[in-house]
Formats: sequence, C-alpha cells, structure tokens
Amino acid sequence: MKVRGASDAKGDAPRRAGRRLWLAGIAGGVLLVFAPSSAILGAMLLLPTALAWIGDREPSQPTARVVLLFGLTAACGPFDTLWHAGYRAAAGLALSADVRLVAIAWSAQAGGWLLTQILPVLISTWADAQAKTQIQLFTNRKAELLQEWTDPP
Repeated sequence: MKVRGASDAKGDAPRRAGRRLWLAGIAGGVLLVFAPSSAILGAMLLLPTALAWIGDREPSQPTARVVLLFGLTAACGPFDTLWHAGYRAAAGLALSADVRLVAIAWSAQAGGWLLTQILPVLISTWADAQAKTQIQLFTNRKAELLQEWTDPP
C-alpha cells in the first residue's frame, strides 16, 4: 500500500528531468533577453558541454559535470574580454567567431571528456597491478613462514 505523499523514486526521475529542462530553458531565455552577448558567447564556447549533458545517462551526470568544469575554465578568458570590451552583442559575436578561442574551449572540454573515459581505466589497471604485487608478497611470506614453522622430517 502506498502512503499518500510518498514519492516513488523511479516515477519521480522523469518528472525531475522535465523540470530541469524547463528551468534550463527559462534560465536560457532570461539570459538571452538580459545578457545577449554573454548568451551568444556562452552558447558557442559551451556547445560540447550541452552535448555531454544530453548524452550523459548517469543520474548525477558526472561526465557532463567534468566537461562543464573544463569548459567554464576555458571560457573565463573570453568572458573577461567580453565584459571589459563594452559588453555589446557585436563584441560577443566577434569573440564567438574567433576560431582560436572556440578551439581552445572545445579542446579543453574534449580533454575533460577524455579524462573521464581514460582515468577509470588507468586507475583500475594500477589497482590490479598493486593487488597482484600484494598477492605475490603475501604468497612469498606464507611460503617463508611455512618453511620456518614446519617440523623437519
């Protein structure tokens, strides 16, 4: 029997995702109305983050969060330039059209994505090697103790 007001974890997940999507759309619309130059530049520089956010199927979206962190790090310089250049839509378009800035931001986000894909493999390989080394040390020590403690015939 289901208690009234109790939430079903599986049933609430799609509703929460829908709410997040609506809130993101509203926030994007507000940003576009009140800060169009930042919205233009952010959309251009953080496009790989949006793709990672859509493609990440984990509930907490760890890959998308890492890609976002790397993207925001790479976008700090262009945003600083935009805000010190008069904060006009023309400045946002000019910075968005700068291939070097876009390449740096997208490369940083690609590096973040690559890090999330390679790092778990490297860590598990290292942990397996450490475990094999420990097993070998314990096996050798066991053999020494058995030889030491067994009675001679």
